[in-house]
Amino acid sequence: MTWIYFDEKDRSSPMRECKFRTPDGKNISLRQNYGDCNLVLYFAHSLDCAACKEVMWELLRHEREIFELDGCIFIILPEFPADNGAWPRVSARCTELLVDEGGRAKQEFTRELANVDESSAVLYILDEYQAPYAALAGDELDTTDLYTDIASWLSYIQIQCPE
Repeated sequence: MTWIYFDEKDRSSPMRECKFRTPDGKNISLRQNYGDCNLVLYFAHSLDCAACKEVMWELLRHEREIFELDGCIFIILPEFPADNGAWPRVSARCTELLVDEGGRAKQEFTRELANVDESSAVLYILDEYQAPYAALAGDELDTTDLYTDIASWLSYIQIQCPE
């Protein structure tokens, strides 16, 4: 998989506003984190997809390190699982498990990417002002160097915005 890089022109404005639901039914706005932390957004196919689960567990394995790099993780599913026990447990305050009901947010995000099918899994890296820096998309995202790549992007963002 090849990362899609967003140039300075692409980063001149934040991504569109999106709303999600938490497992307990609360509404979460992407803008709630505006100015607080860089975002790692992962739009998974479903909890039934083995490749999606692998990416989720890789993100969760490194949530503390991502938080230390000023990052927050949003794992976004297309629907609520039938069994609430199927939701992975998160420990850090920087991770949210969310649902994109109707897939509207994913449609907004994939619209920005050329040649990316809406059924693809998509991982986005946004800065604290929700400007896009990078994206990774495909049917199955390779987790081999995923954390290393995410850490590199978050470090790059910190260099760009050192405050």
